Amino acid sequence: ATLKARRTATDDDLREVMGLLGTTLYLTQVNQTKDQIDLAGAGPTTDDIYQYARALRSAKDTNGGTRFGSVAVVSIQKNATGNTTSYTFKFTLK
Repeated sequence: ATLKARRTATDDDLREVMGLLGTTLYLTQVNQTKDQIDLAGAGPTTDDIYQYARALRSAKDTNGGTRFGSVAVVSIQKNATGNTTSYTFKFTLK
């Protein structure tokens, strides 16, 4: 593929990653290599995090196919500070 085509695909992937994030989660890190996107972020509940993973798995590309062939939940970690609990997560998309 041409450089322009790869850049367009990368832009589309990142737009989808951000667009599906919702209002309760936020990303702290996004790394993209040729065939993989690594995401790190945080949110208030594991339900929100798993919902995001499901949304990424259901994402379609411009041809109606699956945008990400694999969405792996690498880790989810509970963080408690005082009376506040949140969760950090890491995903790998391929």
